[in-house]
Amino acid sequence: MKKIAAVLGVAALLAVLAPLALAAGTSGGEKHDALVQVLSVDLEGGMLTFKNEKGEKKTAAVLKEAQSDLQKVKAGESVVITCLDNANGDHTGISAIKPAEKKGA
Repeated sequence: MKKIAAVLGVAALLAVLAPLALAAGTSGGEKHDALVQVLSVDLEGGMLTFKNEKGEKKTAAVLKEAQSDLQKVKAGESVVITCLDNANGDHTGISAIKPAEKKGA
């Protein structure tokens, strides 16, 4: 019984610490920019849901350094996000959000 409680305790601790490490931008990895259309903004949860250039819907955590940028975007806007990816190429967080350049400008 003590082993089960210990395992559950470690799992609970990881569930709490993993998002904090992600929000702090400590996940490492490769960065790349992507032009996306904002579908929704979750200010409380620090999440951005967007459609990429392939039309795929994705949701990613916005890292600490981009939280102020998140407050400036609205659904329907096109923006350029800087994504931090893990070794598998999965988005682990967004480190910057910038307005997309307008065509013909």
